[in-house]
Amino acid sequence: QQASRGRNRKRGGGRGNASRNPIRMKKLWLYAGEDNWPDAMDAPRMEGFFPSADGSLPSGASSSSSSSSSSSSSSLAEKEKEGGTVGNRGGTVFRFPPPSAKQRNLMETLAQCVATHDPNALVDMIRRHPFHVESLLQLVEIHRQQGDHEHAFLLVKRALYSLQCGFDVRFSPFSRDATGYPQVFLPSSDEGLGTASLYRTLLAYMHGLTGQGCHRTALEVCKLLISMDRGRDAAHGLLHLDFLALRSRAYSTLYSIAHSYVPQHSDPLTERERERGASAGKKETKRVGQGSAG
Repeated sequence: QQASRGRNRKRGGGRGNASRNPIRMKKLWLYAGEDNWPDAMDAPRMEGFFPSADGSLPSGASSSSSSSSSSSSSSLAEKEKEGGTVGNRGGTVFRFPPPSAKQRNLMETLAQCVATHDPNALVDMIRRHPFHVESLLQLVEIHRQQGDHEHAFLLVKRALYSLQCGFDVRFSPFSRDATGYPQVFLPSSDEGLGTASLYRTLLAYMHGLTGQGCHRTALEVCKLLISMDRGRDAAHGLLHLDFLALRSRAYSTLYSIAHSYVPQHSDPLTERERERGASAGKKETKRVGQGSAG
């Protein structure tokens, strides 16, 4: 018995080790978090579905589907059509459902803390709710304004961990959907609370990695942002990709993005507007030249 107990201790099978290292129900591939961090149960929960021909959410596609979530998915499809984006035809679409009553109460409490203009009130709220994403992002901005970028980056990683705990199990850049793209399509036009939080957190995480010299990892986060919002790129990840690709010497990535991704996902309406603006500029230049010659 003593020998078996010793082997269990070496393998980490003791009861004390289990209490220090809580069991996590899913694999975290962005940031694993600290050993003593529990599963963030208050995090917004992502869900995935296969849209029908008109882009709406099929009935029974999600256990949390309701009238509000159905209207949210239909408005999402309308925005995608109006935006002229390529979208994710035939692939899985992810989104965050409307916030629950508990999440709405937390947001109201956060608004009251922000209205006091007292950082200590925000710190006290995070002490009571250590994995509330919006509160963490608010405190991140305060630390950045004070020049404490190291502490700000630690809070960004905690917010990222909290969001990962709510990821759908199918949301992964390591698997491909029916369209051949990474299975991470989460359009920025989704009105869910977690969508905006995830985009803000990933942007802050990318900038933090860049500041620490981890350009290759920051490049992968940038590619994730672009893949999540294909055809729209509301996070402007393409503005950072060339710098990160050159700094990490990923020249093949930069070449493939420039010659494959950008022409395929460029908006035809935007191209026509550019051509129209260029022709109007030439006419104005010609008119000014004729007036000065006269």
